[in-house]
Amino acid sequence: MNTDHFFATGHPHLVRGTPCEDYALSGAFGTDTVYGVVSDGCSGMYTHTDVGARALCFAFQKALRPRFKEPVQAFGPEFFSALKTEFLANHISTDRQDYFATLVGFVANPRDAAVYLFGDGAYVLRYADGRYKVVWLEWDSNAPFYLNYCLHEDLYREYVGEIQKGVDDPAHERFLVFREARDGGLKVMESGSIRHEFDRLSQGYVERFRPADEGIEAIAVLTDGLFKIGQVPTPEVARELLAFEDRGSGFVKRRLTVALEAFAQEGNVLRDDLGIACVWFGAE
Repeated sequence: MNTDHFFATGHPHLVRGTPCEDYALSGAFGTDTVYGVVSDGCSGMYTHTDVGARALCFAFQKALRPRFKEPVQAFGPEFFSALKTEFLANHISTDRQDYFATLVGFVANPRDAAVYLFGDGAYVLRYADGRYKVVWLEWDSNAPFYLNYCLHEDLYREYVGEIQKGVDDPAHERFLVFREARDGGLKVMESGSIRHEFDRLSQGYVERFRPADEGIEAIAVLTDGLFKIGQVPTPEVARELLAFEDRGSGFVKRRLTVALEAFAQEGNVLRDDLGIACVWFGAE
């Protein structure tokens, strides 16, 4: 089992000379449990949300450390409280808008794993039988619920007030299952969406897995740059980003460097920043 992470600056930020607003982090707790996390600073704030993305990733790491031994129980109310505390402690700017950022993270060992999603973003499961599953959240009016709302009572009241005006279920959980066909193409097997009430998402959205029992080779968490590589369909992007040729140290960085360059050579550049963290459970 290995874990690694990678983040890249999207073409619009490169052209404008502005920072990458995504961040990613991964590592190990003890000898048999790993974590990974990505965060996407909200470009719509027009502030320094790259600061918020980094602060949120390190807050996730700190809040998770005392709870890593039981992945299926890791993301409970105590974690949510600790995450808020650590995130606030990491603030170095006085501008609240700098800290509007989404978060997707995991904690895992070969037996148990859990994914935690706050705001938007995605996770991808790669199975040993050739299947892939992509899951992401889409919020009405493209207005995700950020952890930063939970740190400021006035912001929280304003956001929740908008929901109570008529949108009881503010987000869709979208999913897409596909596999490689015999001819090398990709065949979509299943797709759909599930509406979620705000209460289901207000302390983070959690999914739990048993990698060994379910035949999961890899779990990756990604920012929404997954959906913004030129005009390439999501299944093709997910397959290529997780097509690891070796799974040793730095395996995500090696694969993403190659994959993004290949996409760019075909005219499919990153239209937004991209962050990814991944754990590999399969054979080395």
